[in-house]
Amino acid sequence: MDPLKNSVKEALDEYAYKNIEVDQNGKNRFISQITQWQKRSKRKTFHFYLSVLAGAGAILLAVLLFMPQLPSNSISEKEINQFVTEYKTIQYTIEDPVHSPTGIEISEKVKEYLTEDAYKKQMANRVYDTAPIIAQQTNQSISLVEVSLVKEKEKDNGMIDYNYTTRIKIYDNQSSKEIEIKGQLTISNEDGLKITRDWENIKRIGDELFK
Repeated sequence: MDPLKNSVKEALDEYAYKNIEVDQNGKNRFISQITQWQKRSKRKTFHFYLSVLAGAGAILLAVLLFMPQLPSNSISEKEINQFVTEYKTIQYTIEDPVHSPTGIEISEKVKEYLTEDAYKKQMANRVYDTAPIIAQQTNQSISLVEVSLVKEKEKDNGMIDYNYTTRIKIYDNQSSKEIEIKGQLTISNEDGLKITRDWENIKRIGDELFK
């Protein structure tokens, strides 16, 4: 082969080889850059989600810390008032004064509203004889008008003391009269609503009735 041609061929071959090497190096650098970008992108994504989770956790913690803490057995004043009203309605309902229920019969109906100790104390004091005695002595019927509760003290053990006023109506076909009975009671919600103490100023009933 002509030496000149041979030289040209070698020069071209060398140029082509170098170009191939350059292209391959450029391709390798491009792949390396893509890989590094992907790694940085993944790190940024991970850090983004980590910051989001941290922010959500902080918000949740703040809500839990500052949210009012209510006892698991908390109950509304409306429910307590309804409970006491049901109890007093049974105690002070005499529809027929001639055939009025006895104190024992009334006590059986209200038993579920009281703790065992409170029930025994009420029975010992013959509290549920009051309404039948009034009905028989006046020959009039009795009904509950309303019960007004005023919270006095909430104790650490969950019991609540109340002062209350019971208004009852004593009536017949010709007349009617309302009287007030002052009292105090204690409510527990340890195992459902229960009355642990109920005291009424019975001595004033007669004064109110016949004044």
